[in-house]
Amino acid sequence: MEHRRLNALYLAENKLHQVSDDSKGLKLFNYFVTFAMVIVTVWGSFNNGWLNLANLMSWLGLIGVIGIAYRWKGNFLFNMSQNVVGFIVNTRAKLFGDAAMSLFFFGSQVWGIKDWFGHQDNEGKVTTHSKTNWKQVSIMILFLSVGIAIVSYFLGGNYIILDAVTNATAIIAQTMHMNRNKNGWIIWTLTNVISIYMFTSLGVTQVAVMYTVFCFNNVRGWINWTVAGEQEE
Repeated sequence: MEHRRLNALYLAENKLHQVSDDSKGLKLFNYFVTFAMVIVTVWGSFNNGWLNLANLMSWLGLIGVIGIAYRWKGNFLFNMSQNVVGFIVNTRAKLFGDAAMSLFFFGSQVWGIKDWFGHQDNEGKVTTHSKTNWKQVSIMILFLSVGIAIVSYFLGGNYIILDAVTNATAIIAQTMHMNRNKNGWIIWTLTNVISIYMFTSLGVTQVAVMYTVFCFNNVRGWINWTVAGEQEE
């Protein structure tokens, strides 16, 4: 089953490599995803309130992840600001794993800035690659999940197992993205789906909306980075 899934993924990659980065179809697809992401976020803001930290976190994250999908280096300003707000929101919700992750994301992007700005194409966009050892990735997620779960347990956190898996996958996905690896989008999807469930259950609906929006962007980001495959190093 896993072998067939990987084959399907490779077939999709091969077809996308034949698509031009400035093709009309790809542009329309990007416009549609961005529009859908904005509409969903606006809907969430109307339902959950505009003047609160969760909403600010949501909008900063929206702009940041769209920037990453477009391989835009300016994403760091918005994502790092979102990390600061996210630390506050997650601490209040007693999601200590997520709070710690906000600090990790902030620090990882300091390193990521150097790597992204050091690998650019002629248009000033970051170049990407897809070199991934999936066995190693799986083992790292397992060990990180166990470690984070133990810490969260002693801190009295909520949703200890799910919180641990979410943050373990997020560490790997973030590291892959800061290293310009397009397969980070796949790991991010798993992270976001679990986060949607957790924050919905906790009643922090706007943050759940933000992660729903991120799922849309994961698909678009993987496609955009795959289309730019001729620039892989």
